[in-house]
Amino acid sequence: MAKPIFKEYSTDQSIENSGTWVSFGTNADGTVEKILLARAGGANAKYFTEMAKAGDTHKQGIKTGAIDGLEGKKILMQVYANSVVLNWENIYDRNGNIYPYSKENCLNMFYKMHDFFDVISEICSEREAFRDAQLEDDIKN
Repeated sequence: MAKPIFKEYSTDQSIENSGTWVSFGTNADGTVEKILLARAGGANAKYFTEMAKAGDTHKQGIKTGAIDGLEGKKILMQVYANSVVLNWENIYDRNGNIYPYSKENCLNMFYKMHDFFDVISEICSEREAFRDAQLEDDIKN
């Protein structure tokens, strides 16, 4: 049986904008890699603003078909770095050095690890990560 609409689709719009911490791996020193992610969509106005800017900037290339699939993905990576990935903690590079959060470092990770971007994209597109806590409690009870 389907859930009522308000229980199924309600999210916390403040979390969609300010983000939610998502844990990834555990480092050798025991710290947990965490990334603060806003929603790609929903109530995240910054995401929609960045998408509109990207569309305007690349309008001619999109219109003429000059932007291929990979170039389009790189444009989307820029949108995510500017509006969806808000911060991170305990991220280390391959040499064991702390990899500080910046939009540039985020883009660098996306460009070098497309699968990582795909995972981030999937998490940020799903409403479950941004559910209203009260509704979650109601659903459990």
